[in-house]
Amino acid sequence: MKTKDIFSLAVRLLGLVFLYHALRVFPTAAAECLQAFPHELGPNAHEPMNVGRLLSALFMVGWPLFLAQWLVRGAPLIMRIAYPDAPTREQVIGAAIGDKADA
Repeated sequence: MKTKDIFSLAVRLLGLVFLYHALRVFPTAAAECLQAFPHELGPNAHEPMNVGRLLSALFMVGWPLFLAQWLVRGAPLIMRIAYPDAPTREQVIGAAIGDKADA
C-alpha cells in the first residue's frame, strides 16, 4: 500500500468515528426535539416552543453526520491538499476511456 492509500483509509476511518458519534448521540437529540415542542396537556402547557433545544438537538446530530459522510466519501479537499500532484479523478477516467485519441 502506498502512503496515499493509507492516508485515505485513515480519513475514511475517521469518518466512521464521526458516524458512530452521531448515532450514539441520536437518542439524546431525539429526546431534546420532543421536549422542544409544547405539549397540550401537562404542567408545561403554557410554555412556548423552545427553539434553542430544537437547534441544539439538530446540531448535536447534524454536524457529525455531515462530517462523517464527507470523510467516508474520501474528503476530496483534504486529499488534494495532502497530495496536490496526484492526478484527479477526471484525468484518470479520461485516460481510461481514451480522451487522447481525439487529439
